[in-house]
Amino acid sequence: MNFPLGSLMDSMDEVHVQARAITDDSRTLLAVYKDDKLVLVLLKVAGDMPWQLGYPGGGELAENDAHAAVAPLVSFLSSSLEPKALDQVIGRASTVDAFLDAWVAATAARGVRVTALPPHTRSKRAYATLASLPASPAPAPLKVERAHEDDIEALTQLCVDFSRITRGSAMPREQAHARVALDVSLGHIWTCREAGRPMGYLALGRVTRRTIAIRSLYVAPEHQRKGVGVALTVAMTRYLLGAPPLEGGPAGVPEGGVKEQVCLNVSEEYVERIYKKCGFLLGEDDRDPVSGHKAWFASVARNVKVVDG
Repeated sequence: MNFPLGSLMDSMDEVHVQARAITDDSRTLLAVYKDDKLVLVLLKVAGDMPWQLGYPGGGELAENDAHAAVAPLVSFLSSSLEPKALDQVIGRASTVDAFLDAWVAATAARGVRVTALPPHTRSKRAYATLASLPASPAPAPLKVERAHEDDIEALTQLCVDFSRITRGSAMPREQAHARVALDVSLGHIWTCREAGRPMGYLALGRVTRRTIAIRSLYVAPEHQRKGVGVALTVAMTRYLLGAPPLEGGPAGVPEGGVKEQVCLNVSEEYVERIYKKCGFLLGEDDRDPVSGHKAWFASVARNVKVVDG
């Protein structure tokens, strides 16, 4: 639930509200309950991410409840939302597939032909907890520190470069600058430097009472294979989970308090291997140390196209 809930909480933060011109009308949040139990949510923040589908908990029972909730959710949406407004959905693969199958059928009943395209992004959503961290990590070889205003221009270029890799096309510089400036003002970007300049960055976001996410991690090509990404990940994960600090990493209590989980989304196998070494539960048999449920799930992003109607 970190993705939809964290995105919702971010959109209600006053700094986000001002920087992104968010109003009450910018958010659409739909929830399905079974008795008094929340079983499925669908979130959209205007100008932000795709429609986000999620449900709390894990295990077969939670998944079955979520899939049963698809029908009433789609029934409500089909009578209240223009088909073109639902253009992209992201979430747990099986739930997104079930939702879009139902959406295509519901819009067809209204005389509108909609096509749900194959996933354009596949990834794993996982997390680390205090219990999953390596027992004796190596000391951070580099100093990890919070980015400041003087770093914004250099970080903007790194953000543009990162977007070119992950999106297939470069984010407009003005948009990247606004994103970086917002993250710096929130204290959500951390970096390692060489000669005073950032070699890479780790950006946080989707902050809830219990969780926080590593939203992006990028190291400039000329500084790769120097341990920058690992240093940022290990130091920040330990800091956010309240583990004893490493030399070179931040110390003390995070401003938003210690979290129970540090979450992330990963789509490349070589990056996944790095995160696993840092304590993220990405192994095929990895289980949540408290609930015993599988600790990661397959996520997809799928576009939706109105063919006619």
